[in-house]
Amino acid sequence: MMYRRALLAGFGVLAAASVALGGSSGDPDPGFGTSGVVITKVGDVSEAYDLLQQPDGKLVIGGYVEEGSPRATQFLLVRYLADGTLDDTFGNGGIVQTDAVPGFSTRVKAIEQQADGKLIAVGFNSTFSYWDGADDVVLARYLTDGSLDGDFGAGGIVVTDVA
Repeated sequence: MMYRRALLAGFGVLAAASVALGGSSGDPDPGFGTSGVVITKVGDVSEAYDLLQQPDGKLVIGGYVEEGSPRATQFLLVRYLADGTLDDTFGNGGIVQTDAVPGFSTRVKAIEQQADGKLIAVGFNSTFSYWDGADDVVLARYLTDGSLDGDFGAGGIVVTDVA
């Protein structure tokens, strides 16, 4: 069955919902998650910025997670199976947190899948916790299991100063 995916984000949760094509517009797909909705709490605060549907039907959400003291954010990827359950073959139970630029806050703004299945996450970092200004463009490349690709940049990460 083909699905159109919608992305919902809020403080402290990531949620993905699915609506079946051919069903009534706006009706959640009952075969996805619980009554068409999946909510995954990650860290103290998390937010999603992009959603990618992989060719095998898996969904990857990219964004950030904020936790700890002092408050800082990290790259966040969450992968779900086509039915809305977390993919335990990806990262830690379906969740990947990356401290892409230690000492700075970072956020994923977009994700893309390469032809070889590796994922590229692009975002930015900032010295400011609440994003008064961005300092650098940050790219991270992940293997299909969610680990950083050590053949890309420095340990899987490329940082370009644009400030």
